[in-house]
Amino acid sequence: MELKLTKEKLMKTVKEPKPTEEKEMASWYEKDGEARHMIGLAVENDELIHICRKTTAKEMWDTLMSIHE
Repeated sequence: MELKLTKEKLMKTVKEPKPTEEKEMASWYEKDGEARHMIGLAVENDELIHICRKTTAKEMWDTLMSIHE
């Protein structure tokens, strides 16, 4: 998954917090949606239950990392 997110230039979205600058928000929302989509489709059903209510790709990623540590 990390390789796919890196290839699509989305790792920054899952590693860094949501931006606070208004001018960065539109781009961030688009990338966050793409990353959430990719993560959601890549995980198994038993993992999906842990991330289905997360609202950002970073929250999803952090949750999955804590499960797999």
